[in-house]
Amino acid sequence: MHSVTQQSFALPTDWKQLADQALVVHQRGARQAKHLAVFVHGLGGTRYGKNATWGNFPAFVFENFPTVDVGMYSYRTLFRRLKFWKSISLKSEAETFANILKGLPYEGFILLGHSMGGLLCKGAVAHLLNGEREVANKINGMLFMATPQLGSTRVPASLSWLTQDSRALKTHSEYVTELATIFQDNVHPHLHVLKIRRAHQSARRIRS
Repeated sequence: MHSVTQQSFALPTDWKQLADQALVVHQRGARQAKHLAVFVHGLGGTRYGKNATWGNFPAFVFENFPTVDVGMYSYRTLFRRLKFWKSISLKSEAETFANILKGLPYEGFILLGHSMGGLLCKGAVAHLLNGEREVANKINGMLFMATPQLGSTRVPASLSWLTQDSRALKTHSEYVTELATIFQDNVHPHLHVLKIRRAHQSARRIRS
């Protein structure tokens, strides 16, 4: 993990040299934030640069929620997997993500995933539920955009064996099915009205 201290959100000056840092945290300095919002890109996405997946979204969160730090998570997908000796499966990446969250001194986390990044967020939560429920309980919210919850029909069955990405993304793959089952058994049953109301109250407190 790499951290930068800023008064307003901006790209780290050495962001191109941070490719091997899975998580970069934008902190506010002496005033310790209580929560961390982590943005996770999807297949072939990037966290920084001209075509960054999240655009100005992280900056908006940083500017408008003074008790929230912003984390930018990056991992190897698509052509970056050509360095196969540094490439790991999505499930192993989720375990890496979960282990990083375990070591961070925040009261709560909000995970935001785009496309395959949403599956990575779910995988991290699933790993925490399997042995670190105290940390899993710190996940205050998750926002997924265009995430194929049960896999993507755009991955042809004949090519699903070709790469680690396609194996994870194919429809009803072993991994996405496992995640769906874990969430069905451990997460969805607890999303009743009272807890949703408390989540809204927590969100209001964060804004203040």
